Amino acid sequence: MQIFKEIISNFGGRTKLYSLFSLRDKGDLLEMGWFESRKKGIPIIAEGNPIPWITYPCLIFLEDRLPSGISSVFEHVTCGSALWWTDRAGKVATCEHDSVWYDRLSASLPANVKSNLVALEYGGDYCKKSIGIS
Repeated sequence: MQIFKEIISNFGGRTKLYSLFSLRDKGDLLEMGWFESRKKGIPIIAEGNPIPWITYPCLIFLEDRLPSGISSVFEHVTCGSALWWTDRAGKVATCEHDSVWYDRLSASLPANVKSNLVALEYGGDYCKKSIGIS
């Protein structure tokens, strides 16, 4: 019982602790998908779609300012942000160095994503791949 009293005390009393738990039932964190993202351990929005590993306000800021009809995007990783771009750009090119991650994702990538496996070496091709990947 003492442990529960300490937890309640550390959160500023019952009222603040209740407020913290009530965030799971309503509010921006729930509506944006933060709790679901936290539970699954991957960055997603409420509908379950992947997003870049950035804050939700930053994501909203970007979405409001992206020009329509982006022809191509390059990313130095193959992850949620690359998948997020698939709906916003005609073509997405990525450069991935982790072969396990590459194998895990490459089979499930949409048709407009071209992922390239490139070794991560000092002075190697990975840092030079931002230009010319098709």
